[in-house]
Amino acid sequence: MSTNSASPNFLLLIADDLGKDLISITGSGTGRSMQVRTKAKDNTGPNANVIGYHVGNMPNVSRLLRNGVYFDQAWAQPACSPTRASIYSGVHPWRNGVGSPMGNPVLDTTISLTTLPELLPSAYKSGLFGKWHLGNNRDTSPLEHGWDKHVGTFDGVVPDYRQWPLLDSDGVYDEDLAPYSTEYVTTVTVREAADWINALDSDTPWFATMAFHAPHSPFHTPPSGTTGITSIPAGANTDTNDFKFNLMTQSLDHHIGGLLGTASSGGIPPMTEFDFAAIPQDQLQNTIIIFIGDNGSDSRVAIEEPKTYEYEGSVAVPMIIADGASVMAEFNSTNDSPRFLHPRRVGWTSTGMTHVIDLYATLAHFADPTDGTMPARTDSVDLGPLLTRPLMIRHKTPGKPKVPVNPGSGGLPGTKVPDLPDFEPAPTEVRNFNFAQWYSSDTERASIRNAEYKLNYEYDPATDSHTYALYRFEEGIIPDREDATGTPAENLWDAAINRTDNFARENLDLLLDELLADYRRNQNDQFHDPRPFPAA
Repeated sequence: MSTNSASPNFLLLIADDLGKDLISITGSGTGRSMQVRTKAKDNTGPNANVIGYHVGNMPNVSRLLRNGVYFDQAWAQPACSPTRASIYSGVHPWRNGVGSPMGNPVLDTTISLTTLPELLPSAYKSGLFGKWHLGNNRDTSPLEHGWDKHVGTFDGVVPDYRQWPLLDSDGVYDEDLAPYSTEYVTTVTVREAADWINALDSDTPWFATMAFHAPHSPFHTPPSGTTGITSIPAGANTDTNDFKFNLMTQSLDHHIGGLLGTASSGGIPPMTEFDFAAIPQDQLQNTIIIFIGDNGSDSRVAIEEPKTYEYEGSVAVPMIIADGASVMAEFNSTNDSPRFLHPRRVGWTSTGMTHVIDLYATLAHFADPTDGTMPARTDSVDLGPLLTRPLMIRHKTPGKPKVPVNPGSGGLPGTKVPDLPDFEPAPTEVRNFNFAQWYSSDTERASIRNAEYKLNYEYDPATDSHTYALYRFEEGIIPDREDATGTPAENLWDAAINRTDNFARENLDLLLDELLADYRRNQNDQFHDPRPFPAA
């Protein structure tokens, strides 16, 4: 276990099927919090009426939110396997060959990829706890991609959270022979990770991938004592998938607290005290903690567009990068400074485009910022400079002093502060475009956006037809979604109304062509694009 800030530990927390649409962020400063928000319905039938919302607290993830950077415009791929493959390999689906979770996707060992555990310095130990969903045997397991330990499942879904095949890379590691555990899967996941970390030597840096099954279906009521009180509107049915999903997400938050040693044991109802030792505090103080959702929400509970599509709700996810020293300082009511994030970034919100794939280069940056051994071909952008630089930068060049700008929010411009000359705002944009992709035997979809426009693409093999939709970002309107009055966003693909629209259509289309053509050259034409593309 490493307490050396030159070799930080990394704790990656992946919530399964938790889209941004089911997350609510309220308050500011020390009162800022994240909550899970799901539809409240009057019955469980197909014609149920939505009568309000259930709101559940997430106190442990909220502590990460207050002590890290929240990425408000983070994207993932539209489904779990493509997202995980992208994070682990640093390249998008058209390069790593994992386009959907269907048909046993495999992160192919024959492709020249450097996985994240392989990219980290050799001193690091890496463990993956929970679902893999990128191969179903030892030859395609995490062990073949740089992880030293795996406890969990090869499959992406457990048949029952209390009856599931338990694989252990140090024991039975064959699905056909695996014993069935009757213990709640999330509890096993955090215990195994905590025990593994506690058993490491004191000077060993580690990377723990917490690939939770929760809150993915099957929907259920979690064990007693792992959720708090949820806001229940009058007349709401509490046997719905939406209500159970809310409880499952609260339970996940409590288990994260058990792993971090920050879970409350009080409250009404009383919260469960865990039977394992949490990660030691001196370790957490030297840890960068990341919390993400892996794709949009399940269609049975989604408020916006569900996963597997190219729409905004399908790819928008919560993403936090937190400083463990700040997290522990809040928990212990001390004034310890952050070790890895700039103090002015703690509790800050980034409104620039980011993608969960950027974790690949970012973790490599913090593990060894002077190494510079990133693969030549990567789609990951290093967020390190954004996280470690102040919001304001002092001018060091002669000339007219510049004033700082307080960053705006919600798309509004910032305000100038003229009484602090010789400063300017640090850059907040890290990406020129964002990209998401899904492909399977029955459909192929992609989406690409820049700061002002978004282009959706869908191909239907059954009819050999393809459609395009171009949307402009406007105040109050998210592309491909209706506005507050119910008016659908305007599709500009066939009705671009000005030179700027036409320029965006042409350039995003060319960029999408280039990416898909690149994919075809590398993946034997699995992604169909009926238009001509440049030769390799």
